[in-house]
Amino acid sequence: MAPLVVFGGGLLALAVARAAAARGQAVTVASPSPRVVSGWWRQFPAAGDTLAWVPGGADVVVAVGPSRAVPLDRAWGEGLTALLSRLDRAGRVTLAGPLPGREPSIEVFDRALARWGGPCLRVAPVLGQGDTSVGQWVTTLRSGGVVRVGEAPAVRWLAADDAARVVLGDLPPGEHLATGCELWTPGEVAERLSSRFGGRRARPLLGVGLPRDAKARLVAWAGHPDQWDEARWGPRTSLASWIERLPGPRRRAAG
Repeated sequence: MAPLVVFGGGLLALAVARAAAARGQAVTVASPSPRVVSGWWRQFPAAGDTLAWVPGGADVVVAVGPSRAVPLDRAWGEGLTALLSRLDRAGRVTLAGPLPGREPSIEVFDRALARWGGPCLRVAPVLGQGDTSVGQWVTTLRSGGVVRVGEAPAVRWLAADDAARVVLGDLPPGEHLATGCELWTPGEVAERLSSRFGGRRARPLLGVGLPRDAKARLVAWAGHPDQWDEARWGPRTSLASWIERLPGPRRRAAG
């Protein structure tokens, strides 16, 4: 089995690494900041990096998203185009990115995608532990804290492990869309997590309690139609099932 290189350090990238390692692939995760990964971690980008370290014929997944460490243009703009063009020694290269929507940062990704001829999975916001929104809510509520989430649109959240399974499933060239099966607002997600772990949800003092760019993408994806090829990709994880599988003590009934 060919080795796998995953570019990106977010929820989807780490879920892809876990799934690939579980099926026996040697995995390297390349990201700007160190990560606890299923395999090896390598810093990327690094000064003077020529990508000569990527094994010839390796499978590659590019699942980079903008963050404080990765500006938008490097994640989804010219930097993404440059990275894809430098992977000429790789075998199969699969791109992962945001679900379509009318929002400036997504349009940056659209322009890069228009120059890319390989397979691309475009996903709804993913559910997973370790991120700065839903995963952080889990940690806060589990400790009895307060999650401040205001009003925001309902979107079809997708479990990161489900998205990873699709990314590793030999997608044909072209654009493929993947969403969760249910529409939930961020506030409803927080309420369900509170019912599971305790703690409580409260209104934010200002705004909606989400980063501005994250709120903008939720607006762009509001009410997006269900997009999932169950015949090829199998069943999805519901929000209730995802929450049920989370580790940690359960909330005790009052009295």
